[in-house]
Amino acid sequence: MDYSDHATATALGLCTAFINQPIEVAELRPAFARAIGIGERRADLVVRVGRGPEMPRSRRRPVEDVIEGC
Repeated sequence: MDYSDHATATALGLCTAFINQPIEVAELRPAFARAIGIGERRADLVVRVGRGPEMPRSRRRPVEDVIEGC
């Protein structure tokens, strides 16, 4: 998945979330590989795509508080 895939998903009203634990925790990798049918290969990235409730945006500081001269 690259940035254009994420943008396409967003334009379609879909949410994306990266799920790292199954590929970062060595003990989980074999069971995960079996579950998705990739044999001995190793997944590099797991992305969940679906629909979900709209979440509130994170609060941001005013740019003037972060960059001098604005």
